[in-house]
Amino acid sequence: MLNNNICANQLIEAEAQSWDYILSYLRPSCMKCAIQLGIPNILHKNPNSITSLSDLIAALPNLNPSKTTFIPILMRVLVDFGLFKYHHQQGDGYSLTSVGRLLVENDLSSKRSFFLFAQHPVVLNTAASVGDWLRDDLPTAFETAHGKSHWDYCGEEPEFNGVFNDAMAGDSRLISNLLISDCCAGVFEGLTSLVDIGGGTGAVAMAIARAFPRLKCIVLDLPHVIGDRKGTENLEFVAGSMFDKTPHANAILLKWILHNWDDENCVKLLKKCKESIPSKENGGKVIIIDIVMEDNCCNEQLVQSQHLMDLLMRITYASKERTEKEWEKLFLDAAVVVLISQLLALPYENYISLPSNVDGVGVEAETDLATDEKRSNVEVDSVLGFQKLGNSSYVEKRLNANSTIGFYLNVSTYSSLGKMRNESAQILQLKSPARPSGRKNVIIDTGNKTVSLSENETTSSNSNMLRAGFNSKIRRPASISYMNSLVQQNSSISLVRPQWHSAREGELQNVKVQIENSPIIRNIPELHASIFRNYSRFRRSYELMERVLKIYVYKEGEKPIFHQPYMRGIYASEGWFMKLMEKNKQFLVKDPKRAHLFYLPFSSLKLREALSKQNFTHQKDLENHLSNYIGRISRNYHFWNRSRGADHFFVACHDWAPRLTRKNMETSVRVLCNSNIAGGFKIQKDVSLPVTYVRSAEDPLKDLGGNPPSARPVLAFFAGGIHGYLRPILLQHWSEKEPDMKIFGPMPRDPEGKAKYRELMKSSKYCICARGYEVHTPRVVESIHYECVPVIISDNYVPPFFEVLDWESFSVFVLEKDVPDLRNILLSIPEEKYMKMQRRLKIVQQYFLWHKNPVKMSKGLSKFEYGGTWAHRRYDPADIPDDLNDLLQYQI
Repeated sequence: MLNNNICANQLIEAEAQSWDYILSYLRPSCMKCAIQLGIPNILHKNPNSITSLSDLIAALPNLNPSKTTFIPILMRVLVDFGLFKYHHQQGDGYSLTSVGRLLVENDLSSKRSFFLFAQHPVVLNTAASVGDWLRDDLPTAFETAHGKSHWDYCGEEPEFNGVFNDAMAGDSRLISNLLISDCCAGVFEGLTSLVDIGGGTGAVAMAIARAFPRLKCIVLDLPHVIGDRKGTENLEFVAGSMFDKTPHANAILLKWILHNWDDENCVKLLKKCKESIPSKENGGKVIIIDIVMEDNCCNEQLVQSQHLMDLLMRITYASKERTEKEWEKLFLDAAVVVLISQLLALPYENYISLPSNVDGVGVEAETDLATDEKRSNVEVDSVLGFQKLGNSSYVEKRLNANSTIGFYLNVSTYSSLGKMRNESAQILQLKSPARPSGRKNVIIDTGNKTVSLSENETTSSNSNMLRAGFNSKIRRPASISYMNSLVQQNSSISLVRPQWHSAREGELQNVKVQIENSPIIRNIPELHASIFRNYSRFRRSYELMERVLKIYVYKEGEKPIFHQPYMRGIYASEGWFMKLMEKNKQFLVKDPKRAHLFYLPFSSLKLREALSKQNFTHQKDLENHLSNYIGRISRNYHFWNRSRGADHFFVACHDWAPRLTRKNMETSVRVLCNSNIAGGFKIQKDVSLPVTYVRSAEDPLKDLGGNPPSARPVLAFFAGGIHGYLRPILLQHWSEKEPDMKIFGPMPRDPEGKAKYRELMKSSKYCICARGYEVHTPRVVESIHYECVPVIISDNYVPPFFEVLDWESFSVFVLEKDVPDLRNILLSIPEEKYMKMQRRLKIVQQYFLWHKNPVKMSKGLSKFEYGGTWAHRRYDPADIPDDLNDLLQYQI
């Protein structure tokens, strides 16, 4: 007899999950076995990229012939685990996934040595002793298991010491190559000497020494680590304890050191560092590379990895990983201040810039958070400000030769009068040193308000205040070419396997084969074909969608959040889709067993409005409301549980939609207007929806078209609200600067102002689509409607129908960091190329029109819309985007 609060499906799911936990110890064992057999290396060396089972077995060294039948069993587990990909149609072959590549020996980004360290019996025994440690008086579980500290054990056990050092060196190889790359090489500018404290076998120091022959590098580590290693002309190994004496140098590098020690020892070490470097005037600095805990990150797996790393530090070293606030407190205690930014290449690591050794000016620190707590005054060095442009910064030469260089990976430094947007609105005010004159005004967006600093004012250490933020998370922007590569590689998401199979799987497998073998369509105009990535494949997918696709719309859900479309405004796209979907007769089925896709008919706009209009008081309440809805349909139907939501989709345009759905609906296909790849949007799973400002629900196609190219005298036009951090910068550089650059703030909302706006859209060659608070903007679709070539300035924004359309054929992408060079970029486009883009834009326009009733693909976006959701139904990520884009393209 089941508990009334637990349905059978929930019990089955809990049972399956419990067995997954029970047997999970076998996964790393199988991974270790694969490494020992050299399977990742074998798959990596195969030039054909797919290795058959027979070829794999033949390549395995010293394999007992009687045990060859176990290899496919082992590979099956590793495929399930995501290390390898199984290619059934290519003859039972295997290839590496992106995770599997990290286990290839001697690869730059390899985690092989780190994994072998984590599977060493000494480490495993430490983890197994946590229960005993919690009941004894020893400081770490490592000491409970082995009777001595980790560092003492390394000094006495050469074998384990070697494994540990190999793991650290493996991690250092990647970081050292990034350190000496162009984006970070400036951190070593002007240095004559550097000490790598706890530098191990010297992987980082050797790379720096090779890249900068005039820079003397010293590796300081314990005697058993240094051993008999010999240096070179500009590289020296010194044995000793960092707590006893640190060699004097211009700079000190601390890579993954501070997280091994408690706060008291960290402060002690930082003060030792300050004693060992010269003053700021003589170029002294400390560079720290370490982890910053980020519980609010949208990547749940990243957060879990951080939590596990923190656990490892606590049970092994009696230390911890630190949050941003904990780092801040640590540096305040040590009388220093840092700026923090995130490293994209290693998701769980963050890089921190520590100012040089100087008794600087007083700092009045304050916060604009709701708590309004005041921070204590501290003594700090002059630090650099950084301008955060989206998720990037761009290079500008230092105004002050004595400024401390901030160290960021893939993020270049700014002068001491740089600008920074502080996402969390927490602001640290620093008194800046004197600065040169003759500079233009700087607009600074702090997140709460915009202020202006005049750079031509001479400022002393006791005058104007420089705003810099602690919480500015700076990531390398995803370029359009990078996003294109994700489409081509089909590598953005993980394979989701259904819990049990249905007849629909066979139908879709047949569709997949037909799409992959689509005949090439040759009798199509070149300009029309050029707007698609693969017109033949898309056309075939579209035709099959119209013949095969069936959708079930859940009847559950109460108005106004469910089943009530809103048809006007910038969020209208989700409402139009809901209206046209729920009345459609071609695709809808009443029997959910016949469905390939399941539509979750909620409005993100109405959900957001419910925060104030219903009994919701917090954003978490809205997430719980959606979670309860998923629980409701999973109890009433078995389809969500069968696929874990992978064949379910929703359409949402509100800014909050990605955050509200990233947990409860993470596995489903999310059709989003706010398609931010840095905010969790997954190319090849999620779909980008056009943000269409529908001004008339009765006539959504009103006032289309624009002037011919010969009647477009304006080079570029923008007008809109000055919100977010990018638009103030756009206006600063281009408002009233050039007669052919019509860059304005908000225009009047009266009929005359609206008419002027439309006139400028129709008479401009290029329309600037600059992000506001979020990456998406209705100006992209407006530009297409008015036949004005869109210039998209929004890092990490995935344009609508990205898997289907070749956006670079009819639009221009400009990185946020390149706003100062915007006019030159546009002028550099040849007239012939512009004319082609404009002609293509007129063709693509038909796919961005909402119709009262869906029309054929050649007539508008109504049917183009359905196309997007159709491909995303399948569980193979290589097929997901085509279908969903087909469905969405049908609808609009």
